[in-house]
Amino acid sequence: MTKPIIHLKSKKPGHPKLSASQLRDKTISVHCSEKDCKFIKYQADRCGHSAGDFCLRAALDVPVKERIDKPTMEYLRYLYGIANNLNQAMHAAHTARLEDDAEKFKRALDEILLLINNVRNS
Repeated sequence: MTKPIIHLKSKKPGHPKLSASQLRDKTISVHCSEKDCKFIKYQADRCGHSAGDFCLRAALDVPVKERIDKPTMEYLRYLYGIANNLNQAMHAAHTARLEDDAEKFKRALDEILLLINNVRNS
């Protein structure tokens, strides 16, 4: 007896098609001086965007932030690790009904999260 052949629909690889409202198919040209062009390209590069995307975001009032540099990212990873450890310790203290210790861990965790937010928003 042979097994039946089952045909599964394969998913197409890649990004799904954008809707008509999301599709960027219109072009606007902007003339600027050499100095302005260099400045826009410099700012866009600092933020990790193309010059066109940077200008579009600026025109639409979408916040454009500078990308986080490598030492700051390593610092954030370190803080995330500390926060994770404190969260686990707080959970263990609650489980063991050590409410005073759990409260200390919670205060320390709140301070670490405040540091993380300050670094990310700067």
